[in-house]
Amino acid sequence: MKTGRPSKRERTPFETRLHAAREAAGLSQAQVAEKLGITQSAYAFWERRKVALRPEQIEQVAKILGVTAEHLFGASEVPRQGPTGKARQLFERVSKLPRATQQRILANVEDALTAHEVRRASLAARCERRGPYRSAAFVRLSCRTRRPRRGCTPPDGA
Repeated sequence: MKTGRPSKRERTPFETRLHAAREAAGLSQAQVAEKLGITQSAYAFWERRKVALRPEQIEQVAKILGVTAEHLFGASEVPRQGPTGKARQLFERVSKLPRATQQRILANVEDALTAHEVRRASLAARCERRGPYRSAAFVRLSCRTRRPRRGCTPPDGA
């Protein structure tokens, strides 16, 4: 995902890996800076200029970004994390869109995930309210379909 204005000079390998790790983690400079307890402009300086970081700062930023300090220095490659298959392909396509479009798409995805989680929690609660005979051990069958309701499990041996 392209963010911010482009740098007027080439980044060093460390700066490039730091920037790439932050974007791979899906974090903004402001979010990383907040977790580090520094300002966004100070963190941006880390990504754009040669700076002397203390060992504890390197460890802390590596932990926040989900990589190793060795990766930031180029000694190892970071394994790719996140969704696989079709989900990864779709999110990679989304990452190439303008930021406003990305935000609208991600808001829709978050809404769908929240609705799914609420629905599952509601079904689980409904199964628990039915008592020991009709809860997770046995589900009241629908009068019309004679099928167990979604989200509930039938009794053992049924």
